[in-house]
Amino acid sequence: SFHSWREEYPFLQRYALAVLYFATHGPDFWRLKMFFLNGRHECGWVNKFEDQYYGVYCGGDPDYDDGEVDVWEGNRTVTGLWFPPGNQMLGTLPPEVRHLRYLKIFSIAGEGVLYGTIPFQYGALKNLNYLRLADTSLNGEIPREFGELKNLNRLDLRKNGFSADTTKGDLDFL
Repeated sequence: SFHSWREEYPFLQRYALAVLYFATHGPDFWRLKMFFLNGRHECGWVNKFEDQYYGVYCGGDPDYDDGEVDVWEGNRTVTGLWFPPGNQMLGTLPPEVRHLRYLKIFSIAGEGVLYGTIPFQYGALKNLNYLRLADTSLNGEIPREFGELKNLNRLDLRKNGFSADTTKGDLDFL
């Protein structure tokens, strides 16, 4: 039978987050696990650490604390991923993050243990306006597809091993 993307999106959203969790060795190394894959809706995968919420954001804010009811009945959309500095995320960034089509904020910083390149598929994150992958040991080239991120107004890629900017001026709008 045919399923619309609206019916499939909740599965795809959770799948993309699970792949990110395992690709960066969440079960084994993350210092702050933020309730990832604990059974509750993914918009509840947040932890407060040093007066800051980290984890999965929906609508730009953490959705609910322990014991609060999910008034949206599971129909919430991930708009942000904000990871605490030094959370020991070890591994590579998976291309599956591209399935988080409403993602506006993606922040990983101060890790030093992510390696590999930024997946070119992240250029499909059309709603992204803030991307921070700083001090992560990523390398290679900045994907040319980043030129398609017209809503991006902040890009922080400092302290990495990038060899070239292949965007050829396509990011001049930042």
